[in-house]
Amino acid sequence: FFAREISDLFTKKRASMPENYFATAHLRAAYLAHFTLINCVKASLCLKELQLPMGNAPIKILDIGCGTAAALAAASATFPERKLEMTGMDASAEILNDASEFLSNIVTDAQNYRLINKAISNKPIIALDLNEQFDIVIAANLFNEFGSGSYSNFIQSIVDKNLGDNGYFIVIEPALKKTSRALMAQRDALAQLPVCKIVAPCLHHKNCPMLSANDRDWCHFYAEWKSTRNSKDMDASVGTDRTHLKYSYLILKKSKKASMPNFGLAHRVVSSPLKSKGKLEFVLCGS
Repeated sequence: FFAREISDLFTKKRASMPENYFATAHLRAAYLAHFTLINCVKASLCLKELQLPMGNAPIKILDIGCGTAAALAAASATFPERKLEMTGMDASAEILNDASEFLSNIVTDAQNYRLINKAISNKPIIALDLNEQFDIVIAANLFNEFGSGSYSNFIQSIVDKNLGDNGYFIVIEPALKKTSRALMAQRDALAQLPVCKIVAPCLHHKNCPMLSANDRDWCHFYAEWKSTRNSKDMDASVGTDRTHLKYSYLILKKSKKASMPNFGLAHRVVSSPLKSKGKLEFVLCGS
């Protein structure tokens, strides 16, 4: 019941979502049970697209709006042999307690983490109060909570101040039409920055052709995964179908030599399977 409640709050009842929903114990527990595992998988899929330097130097990771720290758990599982210095930041002290317990059962001896309780908002002047730089910055399921406003300035501020040279910024959003098209619009703004290179999913730096073509489609992805029995039981109870994991994402790289690789005639699938009149179609995007 509680998992269905928080699932509805994230989708069809979003306007009635409490500002600090993680302060409510049953919503927090439902989120941990119903969303954390799939958020780990989505973050891991994005992390696997990065080209990280080899060596023994630790990888510094910042997860903004970390919630249950699913993205940090994903980093630990994705790079089990690497030294990681992980920082999670969230406005809810209650969820950070859950995140700490969750991470303590996952991270290896070579991996360290710290959790910071701090409010995060989309203001013209952003100050994370962190005078350090990171190799990877992750914002998963964060920007849709900013409302309808632009958040490219928020990302630019963090890229300028907190992202190291050749570092990556990962944005993961729900695969809903409104949130995905908002991400597509912010992507166009970010593509104009001289020190940002769009790494994925786009194969070009041009304005998003899907965004300008119509107001119907949105760029998102289906990922295969092996659902656990508990997850299947939860889906049946909540009424969700997560045979495939759906998500929208964007990966930026901070680089003073921001050049796109030559993908030639390569295309990428950027839609769910579309069934119509006996056909199965997919939307493709390329240069």
